[in-house]
Amino acid sequence: MFRIVRAVAVVLLACVIGAYAAAAALPPDTVEVPWPFTPASADSDVV
Repeated sequence: MFRIVRAVAVVLLACVIGAYAAAAALPPDTVEVPWPFTPASADSDVV
């Protein structure tokens, strides 16, 4: 059971790392980073 959970966690982590690696390889103006990882700007209404 724990092997299955660990395998799923490793696959999900690999997908996240792969997505960010692909995003980092793109020109900055085409990269769309999910909200939790975007820096909050002064004019942003997101707290």
